[in-house]
Amino acid sequence: MNGRLKTIGNVSDLRTAEEQHFLTIEGISGGFGQYLDSKIPEILPEASLSENSTEEKRVYKIPSAAMKFTGICRQLEAFARDNKISGFSINTKTLEQVFLEYAQEQS
Repeated sequence: MNGRLKTIGNVSDLRTAEEQHFLTIEGISGGFGQYLDSKIPEILPEASLSENSTEEKRVYKIPSAAMKFTGICRQLEAFARDNKISGFSINTKTLEQVFLEYAQEQS
C-alpha cells in the first residue's frame, strides 16, 4: 500500500464484481478425487481447483455467473448416496475476502 486513498466502489458493486462461489466436497473416497477433477469441469467449465484442496477434500472456485446449482447439486447428491463423498457445500466469498484480495493485489 502506498498510503493513498482510492475509491474502488460501493459495497454492492464490489460484491457483485468480485463474487465467486466455492464448492467444497469432503470425505472423498480413495481415488475418487481424480474423477471429480475431470467431472467438475464438464459440469462447470469455469471451475478451477483451489490450492486449499487435498486428497480427501476438494475446493473449486466458481465465478458467480457460471454457477448452475441444480445440475451440480444433483450430481453431488448422487455421489453422496453412493458413498463416494461424505458431503458438499457451496459458499460465497465474503466481503472481507474481497477487500483482502484487493489489498494483496495493490502491494
